[in-house]
Amino acid sequence: MSSIGNAPGGSLSQEYGTGITDEVTDVKASASHRRTSPLVDSRDLRRRFLLARHEAGFATRKAAADALGFSLRKLDLIETGERSLLGRDLDRVFEAYEVPAGEQAEWRRLAESARAKGWWDRLTTADASPGAKRWAAYEWGARSIRGYSGPVVPGLLQTDAYTEAMFEAGLSTRSPEERRRFAALKALRRTVLDPPDPLGYHVVFDESVLHRVVAPPLMADQVAHIVEVVASHPDVTVQVVPFSAGLFPNIASVFTLVDFGIDGDDGLVNLEPDLASSVYVDDFAQVAKYSRIFETMVREVAASPSDTVAMLRRSHGTLRKGRRG
Repeated sequence: MSSIGNAPGGSLSQEYGTGITDEVTDVKASASHRRTSPLVDSRDLRRRFLLARHEAGFATRKAAADALGFSLRKLDLIETGERSLLGRDLDRVFEAYEVPAGEQAEWRRLAESARAKGWWDRLTTADASPGAKRWAAYEWGARSIRGYSGPVVPGLLQTDAYTEAMFEAGLSTRSPEERRRFAALKALRRTVLDPPDPLGYHVVFDESVLHRVVAPPLMADQVAHIVEVVASHPDVTVQVVPFSAGLFPNIASVFTLVDFGIDGDDGLVNLEPDLASSVYVDDFAQVAKYSRIFETMVREVAASPSDTVAMLRRSHGTLRKGRRG
């Protein structure tokens, strides 16, 4: 499976059945394409629009709106992201804001992409909640994701069996059909780690994940899967916080930092990753705070990536013995 262009391909319907996969398996794209997300491209275009107004030197927003031939209400809606900047508006923007000719093609590309649909938009509400679709859009448009998942395996590294065990443990009220659809959605999301345009994925979790009482065969396969993903994906880094680290800052809070690779955009932090009630914060101070927490965690608290792999291999050996027992 691979993350190609704007939508994954492959034969997911063979593994998960019809339904969610039927919505996307007919969408093919060239392997030379970069992953794009309408939600993220809209964010980039809005940032450029705001910066261009500032650089154009208008004394007031009303003066900018008048120069564009927009109502102040329309300008407000575009700047807050509640309304798209349409292609027919761009010529006015280029003239009034004096956008350099060399940048105009990228503005037009972003405007066109912002009005497009991502593969997640083709899913029904039975396949994915609005919150799940929004997270998929952010994830697909990200250049890098860093996060701490605490006592559970990070989402993109979970096997289907591990996710199902979480359901069985009462962490979800989904029906069997909803679980199947969720597993198919996660399989689609996992392709973001694959060539030709892999996501930079750096995640940390607690050592308790390796010792929690779960069926040894299931956990042996889960740990082996993490080791295999790290070995086969140079852009994936995993670190484990050992019990010997004791208490550390933010031990009780999980979070995910998303970087879109957009100049002048600090990205955002998701304070309840993988939940429909996710809280997205793009305030600079909060993003900077959690970035510092993460960097301290990986430098001073967690085992190094190489030591983590060694820890995972030892855990796998122990779990395999438990499987045979």
